[in-house]
Amino acid sequence: MHALWNTSSPISILHEDLIYRILLESTNGGRASRLIAQCQAIVTAIRCSHVCRFWRKIMLSASKIWGRLIDVCFLLGRKTDEWLKEVVARAGKAPLWVYDYRFMGARDEQNGFIWSFLRENWSRVELLTFGGSERQDGMSLLEKQKVWAFLQEPAPHLRWIDLTLYDHDADKFLPSHLFSNNAPRLTDFCIMCTESDKFNLVSMADASWTSNLCAISISWEITTKEVLAALRRMPRLAHLGVSCSSDGPLAVDCREPQVLLPRLTRLQVSGYLSGVGAILQHITPSADCCLSVSLSESEDMELSELPDHGQLLYEQYEAAVAKYLLPYISQHPPSTVTFGLDRVVSFFGCFPSREHLGVSLYTPFLSSSSLLQQLNGSSCWSGVSDLRLNVYDGEESEYNRSALYFGPCLGIVPTLRALSSITTLSTCDNGLHVLLQEPSITATLFPALTVLKINFDLWAQEHPAELEEWPHHRFLRLRREIGRPLSIFKTSLSKESLVNEDLDLDYLEEHVGLIFEWQYRDQEPRRYVCGRGTLGRKLRSFAKRCQRWEE
Repeated sequence: MHALWNTSSPISILHEDLIYRILLESTNGGRASRLIAQCQAIVTAIRCSHVCRFWRKIMLSASKIWGRLIDVCFLLGRKTDEWLKEVVARAGKAPLWVYDYRFMGARDEQNGFIWSFLRENWSRVELLTFGGSERQDGMSLLEKQKVWAFLQEPAPHLRWIDLTLYDHDADKFLPSHLFSNNAPRLTDFCIMCTESDKFNLVSMADASWTSNLCAISISWEITTKEVLAALRRMPRLAHLGVSCSSDGPLAVDCREPQVLLPRLTRLQVSGYLSGVGAILQHITPSADCCLSVSLSESEDMELSELPDHGQLLYEQYEAAVAKYLLPYISQHPPSTVTFGLDRVVSFFGCFPSREHLGVSLYTPFLSSSSLLQQLNGSSCWSGVSDLRLNVYDGEESEYNRSALYFGPCLGIVPTLRALSSITTLSTCDNGLHVLLQEPSITATLFPALTVLKINFDLWAQEHPAELEEWPHHRFLRLRREIGRPLSIFKTSLSKESLVNEDLDLDYLEEHVGLIFEWQYRDQEPRRYVCGRGTLGRKLRSFAKRCQRWEE
């Protein structure tokens, strides 16, 4: 073993072709980097070229690598144009990857380079990522149409395109027929425009290249029917992101046939609950489809106030979500679950990289939630160790509304009872206040719980006059009284709370042996073992150090 360690080969003797492939692969990071400067492909390439002379020689002669480094933000950020000229020259006739993330660029104010470069080299572009708004300020509609005219030319090499625009008239200056119906290699299409209110998705879907798409993301005002009609022409989709808020908050009359997308593994939908529910109902994805939903508020109109069909809309939405969720979590059981209890349904999401499930639940219909009933009857909760419970009431200090507002939140109790493996509970005092309405029930929950985390700096606000004690203090005492004391209590402290002369946490000394862990900004957490009688002194000393750091 020792001999093998000493004779390990240096990377410099790798075959030249292998090193070339490594260097070429390093440019792929730019496709997802966006504004993260450390991940920009050109930055990575520069660092690789400094490894040794051999690597530098390979880099300098590889036009394909240079073609992937047309990072306009980086190149125009240099003091001179030498870098820009060098990269473009070394790219030769290779396919091009063009990035332009500028928002307030100090140079190229007239956008001379980016527009002329794309116009002259469009047939070679494989990737185009464009984001920004200020560059088109002051342009007339005719000028915008001219600079974007290259998009109506054939794009024989184009594989990925990602446009983010903030123009209210984008639907007028973008060509109505993209790529002259000629983009045979295009697989990823993303166009986001938050200011414009029109986009002819159906017209785009008629193009021959749409049948090859594997990923599409559209953030525009389009109707549910338009979305479904377009998706029928995209059978290869694996990733789909779509906004459909133009339907409005009321029910969507959508009697379209099912859209079969057997390869779909990632679906992101935003809009009003009615339109989102209709889209989810009409798509049949793979059993491994990861779903995330962002819901728009219905102009302050609560579901329970919608005439006749508010509960029906919610039931249809939950049924549609269950169609995706149950098969997915059977293959990817979560270890972390977030519940948001509110009078506005706002989100739903599976986060595969973190084994995290997040669900926003409508409080008035909580006790009859079919989604929760199905989840409680499955085995998906067995591996969940981290629960995040968020309860919203609009005004954080109104604890005295418990009978009217917090009461319905107790509909979550059967689900909490099913989460028997929870070791960490992250919540706010609102959430604990809900649970403590029925202390005898709360005492039976979370048998494995050891850590309580309060999600915000509660001491920065005034103590609610209607409460004798903070809910977290009552919860800690309840756990001790039932013989299941917690080990750690975590929270954060802000500058406002630390300088608060009324800050008094001596009540925590009652919980002897409890570890109180607090964090200030991004510093390492501090710990204190309760019962020693010195917490107040430690916090005052810490506050003084923080003040010196701020000076």
